[in-house]
Amino acid sequence: MEESNANRMIEQQMARDMEADMSTIKLLLLGAGDSGKTTLRKQMRNLFGRGFTKEMRQEFIPVILSLLVTGFEDVFEAMQGQLKIELTNGDSKAAAAKIMDVAKSQKKIVALDDGLVKAMMTLLADPVFMQAVSRKNEYQLQDCWGTFADEVKGYPAWGGPGWLPSIDDCVACRVRTTGIQEESFVLDNVPFRVFDVGGQRAERRKWIHCFDNVTAVIFVAAISEYDQMLFEDRKKNRLEEALDLFEEVCNLPVFEKIDMILFLNKRDLFEKKFLVQGIPLDPVKYPGAPTGDVKACLAFIEKLFLARNSKKKKIHVHVTTATSPDNIKHVFDACKNIILDSAMQASGFRV
Repeated sequence: MEESNANRMIEQQMARDMEADMSTIKLLLLGAGDSGKTTLRKQMRNLFGRGFTKEMRQEFIPVILSLLVTGFEDVFEAMQGQLKIELTNGDSKAAAAKIMDVAKSQKKIVALDDGLVKAMMTLLADPVFMQAVSRKNEYQLQDCWGTFADEVKGYPAWGGPGWLPSIDDCVACRVRTTGIQEESFVLDNVPFRVFDVGGQRAERRKWIHCFDNVTAVIFVAAISEYDQMLFEDRKKNRLEEALDLFEEVCNLPVFEKIDMILFLNKRDLFEKKFLVQGIPLDPVKYPGAPTGDVKACLAFIEKLFLARNSKKKKIHVHVTTATSPDNIKHVFDACKNIILDSAMQASGFRV
């Protein structure tokens, strides 16, 4: 009798778990490396989920400061390598040596100090160093490095002893995703689960494990990277990689009846590069691409992606800036109804 009751309780719990699973909206974030998928997931956590506690924000301190220091190191290595640029100012050379010593030591950085900040500020004021930064499309430099380099000006309130990173700092902080990361939250009484998987080529074989019972796919593409090359393949343009990957994902049979949402991400960086720096799309790779008109160029890029949709399925397109909570809240509110309608049609009952 006791065994029969135990089995019945297990079966009832399994039934409840299955019902809960069926009523949960499952979103799969896909895209190439550095497209902003993880930033988007963290922004969703910030807006709709558990947020970032003081303890969690403290855990980001060494990560953010390490990204800041290694970013300087990335610029130095590029200057000595493909850029062939040399610092000429003596103070700048000494500053570079100091930062490189810190980078090479690989010690955990929990706070900046006066000497390190002075070295950073010296370099950020050096036109030769900033010339190398402006050519970051020729090497690999994390987008968030520029944000954190600007924040150094606020030392010691930013980066000094006792400093607590802001939520924006935590969201912007870039760490390459390996494996599968998950975020859960409830929005308008509906449970959501968001699956974020690594976008680098070596990580994509793990995607197949996330395809079961997906409600919708959000494909994230970094439109600002039209003049940059892949981390894994210096001969492959990042926008071309995103287009090729979108074509593969969009036309997979497993996604035939699943809503596809395309986020053309990093609009802020795109506008800065396209308008302020005046860098156009490669006219050889993209003949007919508009120059000088942001809206026209965004429409052109959107058409490039939609042209890869051989199944002619409905694609919902949004231009996004994942680091902006206001933008993502607005966009996700627009996507929410599409996602819920899809879930109701698939399940046969109102979620």
